[in-house]
Amino acid sequence: MDTNRPDQMYRQAVMNNLQKDNRYNFSGEATIKMQDKASLDAATLALGQTATAADAASAAKSAASTEVDSAATADAAAAVDAAAAEIAAAASADEDIEVSHHKEDWNEVFDTMLTEADRYPLVQSFLKNSNVRIEGAVDLPQGKVEMIPSLNMATSNYGMWGRLPIQVDAKRESILLDTQGYAGWMEAAILGSSKEKQLDGIKRLENGALLEIKQPEDMKERYPVKSLLRAFPKGLEAYLGAMEAEKFSLQPMDEYGRELHAAYRVQVSYDAIDSLKWSKALLQGYNQEFLRLQREEPEAGISEKAYNDAKSVLLLGAMLLGGDSNECKKDGDAQAAVDAAAAATAETESSEVGGLSAAMKSELACSGNDALDELKKEMGQMPKVHEDLYLSRSGRVLGIQDRMVMTGKKNPKALVYVSRVKMHGYGNPKFTLNPNTQPTVSIWQLIKEAKAQDSEGDEAAADAEAFTAEAVAAAEEAAAAADAAAAEATPVKAKAKKSKAKAKKTKS
Repeated sequence: MDTNRPDQMYRQAVMNNLQKDNRYNFSGEATIKMQDKASLDAATLALGQTATAADAASAAKSAASTEVDSAATADAAAAVDAAAAEIAAAASADEDIEVSHHKEDWNEVFDTMLTEADRYPLVQSFLKNSNVRIEGAVDLPQGKVEMIPSLNMATSNYGMWGRLPIQVDAKRESILLDTQGYAGWMEAAILGSSKEKQLDGIKRLENGALLEIKQPEDMKERYPVKSLLRAFPKGLEAYLGAMEAEKFSLQPMDEYGRELHAAYRVQVSYDAIDSLKWSKALLQGYNQEFLRLQREEPEAGISEKAYNDAKSVLLLGAMLLGGDSNECKKDGDAQAAVDAAAAATAETESSEVGGLSAAMKSELACSGNDALDELKKEMGQMPKVHEDLYLSRSGRVLGIQDRMVMTGKKNPKALVYVSRVKMHGYGNPKFTLNPNTQPTVSIWQLIKEAKAQDSEGDEAAADAEAFTAEAVAAAEEAAAAADAAAAEATPVKAKAKKSKAKAKKTKS
């Protein structure tokens, strides 16, 4: 661990956790608490500050200082300070008016949230007692990751709790879920609440079977799942490489780090715009590695069409994150150059992939740029996230802590978000879902059963309708026969009446 390069410490630890030290258990929780600003320590309160010209000055000073030799004179240091001040002044002069406006908007949003929460003691009680917890296990060599998130919302005498174990198994190419407590809701969603007959699959889920989501056996097209998974490390490398060194710092050990027996605490501070930029780099690196795997190590039994379908999804994602070219901003030309990921994809594909023409790709890239610009204006002044990575002396990841403080200008209180995850049991991951010993129910079989029951219901309805039609036809036929009989009887009655009248007259 090179403590003079906290950014490098972070990158090495994360990649080691993914590629080598990648069998472990984890657990943690996240909370949002309402606290008085006065009760917060200066370090925590400072977390709520947004990016300002002062940040630019600090970053510039830090970057320039690294270029100054240890034997630099006081004049050189003064020059660094002057340069930082000049950059800060320029940043302040060029500050975007729209972004400043959105900053005020967010202040108003936070003030409104805090004021409304103040009005309702029940909301404060829920915030005080509620949390989201997570536990699970990772075994990347076996291609398994299990997560068990749980939500706990409570006051002193009322609460709600739920958990949903989920396991991703790359070797089975499936996702497993323990939906035992939710099976009834699933049935109501599939069939409606008026159905009387319970599906066999739902009964099995209620008895503890696992719901399995995977590609149906009868689906002709298989997709390059292994290539999609194998490309991820390169994508993560690109993500880490895009993170600027000045955003990292080596911090003094805090209470949570001491609980973990950590040797180092590396902090990275970033905002929503940084996250978007780094995510874009991840997608580009991921896409390029996926293309390399298709070209050099294609999966057996996977068609060109299946690869192209996967590439079209990756390409669409890259476009929605905006293109690298500024052509769209210059003239709005729909034929503008698209993202670097699109260019990389173009070397192995035709002008149309997944039904997307070149013009459509360009339009999506330009639309992505516009959407990103608007999103940056909206999110640019959101509070920063401050992430601490806790490392052992050898660089093993022992835990992660994320913190964010949301404050307004008027309200004396603040919302403090904290999430903590610790890694433990390295080399001995323990999973709770086991498809080898637990029965499974395919989601496709469940849907098939639901359709069959619907068909039975439709047949019963058709039979009832046919019976009703026959009854109506018989009734109509009987009515017609009665009418005919009545019509025949009418002349006889008239003749009898006439004869009776004549006889009466004769008698008279």
